[in-house]
Amino acid sequence: MLRINGRIAQAAPAKPKRTSERQRVELRHKGGGWYELPDGRRVKGRRAAERAMLEEG
Repeated sequence: MLRINGRIAQAAPAKPKRTSERQRVELRHKGGGWYELPDGRRVKGRRAAERAMLEEG
């Protein structure tokens, strides 16, 4: 919550605008170039992880 002129206001949550931005949010970088997909699989390389996300549908 934010205070503006003594009043409490809530900030709207930020929404990703593009599909690729949403995919990056779901990918978790584990270090050393490895990424973890939402289903638990680990993939080497960001592009490979993004392709795997698209293939999942």
